[in-house]
Amino acid sequence: MIEKKDEEQLNQDLQIRLADYLFQVEVGQRLPSIRKLAEITQMSIGSVSRALNDMEANEHYKAV
Repeated sequence: MIEKKDEEQLNQDLQIRLADYLFQVEVGQRLPSIRKLAEITQMSIGSVSRALNDMEANEHYKAV
């Protein structure tokens, strides 16, 4: 079983990977589905969904 601290680190690492990918999306281009992001990152749909929700709530990821 994954410890809470390890789970949080994995979530933060996934957030960074998702942010890196999403910053490459061109203006006007459709954002990929959660299913596609899960495939790209090789993570579960639930993990990607949680990471995106956490990113949305985190001030560090707010648009400037």
